[in-house]
Amino acid sequence: MKILELEISKIRGIKQIKITPNGENVVVFGPNGTGKSAIVDGVDFLLTGRIARLAGEGSKVLSLKEHGAHVDYRDQLKDVVVKAKISMREGEPPIEIERRMANPAKLMVSPANAEEKIKACLAIARLGQHQLSRREILKYITAEAGKRATQVQSLLNLEQIETLRTSLSYTRMLWMERNEQAYPWLRSWRHGVLDARHNQEDTPMEQDTSLQAGRPDRTLPLLPLDEVVRQGARKLLQRAVEIEADVFLERYQYLMDDAGHRQVVRNGHRPVRTIVTGAGPVEVATPRVDDRVLAQHDEPRFTSQLIPPYLRRTKNIEELLPVLYLKGISTGDFTEALQALLGRDVIGLSAETIVRLKRVWEQEYTTWQQRDLSTSRYVYWWVDGIYFNVRLDTDRQCLLVVIGARSDGTKELLAIDDGFRESADSWRSLLRALKQRGLTQGPAAATGDGALGFWVALAEEFPQTKPQLCWVHKTANVLEKLPTSVQGKAKALLHDIDLAPTRHDAEAAWERFVTTFAEKYPKAVACLTTHREELLTFYAYPAEHWPSLRSTNVIESTFATVRLRTKRTKGCGSRIATLTMVFKLVESAAKRWHRLRGYRQLSDVLNGVVFSDGVRVEAAHQPIPEPVGA
Repeated sequence: MKILELEISKIRGIKQIKITPNGENVVVFGPNGTGKSAIVDGVDFLLTGRIARLAGEGSKVLSLKEHGAHVDYRDQLKDVVVKAKISMREGEPPIEIERRMANPAKLMVSPANAEEKIKACLAIARLGQHQLSRREILKYITAEAGKRATQVQSLLNLEQIETLRTSLSYTRMLWMERNEQAYPWLRSWRHGVLDARHNQEDTPMEQDTSLQAGRPDRTLPLLPLDEVVRQGARKLLQRAVEIEADVFLERYQYLMDDAGHRQVVRNGHRPVRTIVTGAGPVEVATPRVDDRVLAQHDEPRFTSQLIPPYLRRTKNIEELLPVLYLKGISTGDFTEALQALLGRDVIGLSAETIVRLKRVWEQEYTTWQQRDLSTSRYVYWWVDGIYFNVRLDTDRQCLLVVIGARSDGTKELLAIDDGFRESADSWRSLLRALKQRGLTQGPAAATGDGALGFWVALAEEFPQTKPQLCWVHKTANVLEKLPTSVQGKAKALLHDIDLAPTRHDAEAAWERFVTTFAEKYPKAVACLTTHREELLTFYAYPAEHWPSLRSTNVIESTFATVRLRTKRTKGCGSRIATLTMVFKLVESAAKRWHRLRGYRQLSDVLNGVVFSDGVRVEAAHQPIPEPVGA
């Protein structure tokens, strides 16, 4: 926001002043008592409806209407006004804003539809201002190097941080001293040494139960610091929803009845709700707003975006449950594991709840596997067979994954199923299942590694789809057949091929690689030249799509976290349970997928437009037909 004109009337020490910065920086100087700070107060009042220096510690007897106006005009508040002409973006018409002391809560904006444009600036202004006196600046400049951190804390009014840290340390010390007598093993834990085995005799009889006796942390009370974090999260969340309601009320402050009273007002709070978060259970009461009048103006009514109705667990906690299960934690241990992470007051996450959630997830996966695909249309596919250390069935050793790019550029998990390695039969079964659900037309191109099973099945089921081999897999396979001493040079030559700007340049780089290594390393050269056409398919598609078509990175990056979480897991139970958990993890990862770069050209690919070296040439063949019902 840039100020073009500023006019202040009867504010603090100013009777009348008009400044025309025209969007440039302005320096205000002069002797003490000439009203320099009143200009800042005027801008503060215009943007926030208050004057920061009249609030806060030591200002109990001060008020805006008594001390915000010029001393000669305290009884004429209608004449106390600040006006400005501002510009939000170069080239757009200016916006005029005005605020009067008689009604400081109301900001008049012209034109009226510009209020939405300046909302963000007003929200930032409400965060407050910070003014430094000359004395404070000089104290920082003249401070010794080792004491400047203390001066910064003083400048930012953060002296209480050291006091809080000292109080927390003292509280922790008292807690340790009080509990070391009851828990002798705490003394070793305090000094960083704790035996793997815990002696039951160290636990008082009234505290000793079969569930608690196994590990010391099961009888460990909540640390004071953990409680501080949880209380801080509760206060922060409560404050956030209050601000959310305040912003909503300010948006409709212009709606008033005949008596001049606002029609959109607060209406207390809803009952306190406990929400399970990463900081543990947090209690919060969302505000109520009386906004019935908005129905007459076809305006949306107030609903908290931070805490939607019926929310009991945050999304991170929902995603945590399948992760823990896939890590090998049994349903009976879920409550214990979640209590260790979130605190002992967690509710609604018992073993029975986990069993019910698993049934829901399995039903979601089954429904997803049977969904109708007759109206779906995909331009590209990425396929791969994923291996990780989770037992499926005796003859099922990998997961077959297909991710598709739709015509609008969004990526979608199309299929995930288990198979016997990456055999043609397994892929054929998966592709036929897609056909049976209505996917009669394959993509324009499919990217995968060199496993022959998929390409055999693709040629049978979707012969119009062009294959593109993954350059990451091919590079790794070629380098594996070369000694370490020449792998660096070979990798650079391979990159010259797949990163070449035209197919002609790629062919020339290809010949350089063959000439360099053919005599000494024929196996490496044969590994590359066997799939020459399949490696260079991407040149027949838009250049913006090349980075995505050259590799199966969208699958590899997604399943990297799945492999990490299943590194030490020997089994997840039944086949359907494993597929369900992997499906839930991929579903969570899919929320972070980006739309395909150059997505506007996907329609050209579907309509049969010919591309040469990434540049559009002409429509030379029949377009791919629309699916029935699209």
